[in-house]
Amino acid sequence: MDKNRSHFLARFRGLIQAGAALLTNIHLPNFLKGTLYQGKGKYLCVPGLNCYSCPGAAGACPIGAFQAVIGSSKFRFSYYVTGILILLGVLLGRFICGFLCPFGWLQELLHKIPSPKLSTRRLKPLRYIKYAVLLIMVVLLPAVIVNTSGMGDPGCKPCVQELDDLNALNERIKAQGGEVVGINVETLSGNEQGIELAKQILEMTGAKYRNIYFDANSEAGTFALGIMAFPTTYVFDRNGRIVGEPLLGGIDIEQNMETLQKLIDQAVAADKG
Repeated sequence: MDKNRSHFLARFRGLIQAGAALLTNIHLPNFLKGTLYQGKGKYLCVPGLNCYSCPGAAGACPIGAFQAVIGSSKFRFSYYVTGILILLGVLLGRFICGFLCPFGWLQELLHKIPSPKLSTRRLKPLRYIKYAVLLIMVVLLPAVIVNTSGMGDPGCKPCVQELDDLNALNERIKAQGGEVVGINVETLSGNEQGIELAKQILEMTGAKYRNIYFDANSEAGTFALGIMAFPTTYVFDRNGRIVGEPLLGGIDIEQNMETLQKLIDQAVAADKG
């Protein structure tokens, strides 16, 4: 029975791998829109390696999520991600690598390209390098290489790169009755380390627009912590309603700035009636 089952799985392995890759990247229209899915599915780690920042990604990558937690100034260990990895490992074992991981499928497709192949029989000891890479790149580097605030340095690069543009935008929209307000999730609930780091970055870049923090357990805190991609920009009208869709990525990118300006113009026009 086991042999028959193995034969069946081997026969349809390619289809299973393709189906798994499609299911974990089901939001295909986002590739054309240039946006990311930000629904509640992103709270769930998918089996296998699949970056949550992929436009089509339906969930989060367990390795990326674990690394982000270790590099945070607020947390040092993710029981949630670790629990998911253990659960999936116990229930599915190597089935994940062989049938569900999009990267594994990609490797097999690349292997089918006609080219000279090297035997790995004498290189079997090298298979243990993967554990060293996992330990160093995912665990040790985010935990050890930190700045004075205890965060993985340099933090969110795109967030820092757009600060000049946000500052300039704030000056432009003042005349329209608008304002840029910055929120750093590392500062929520008065996290002193996160606040100190945020002050250093704002001072270094010369950003003068208002930045705020609040209780992480508040309604605003729940909303902010639900954002899965950084930086993300929302446009609110005078009544606190969200205008259009959230903008993912820095506004130092010309296309993003144009999209943001359209949303601002839309909010201003609606305010004038």
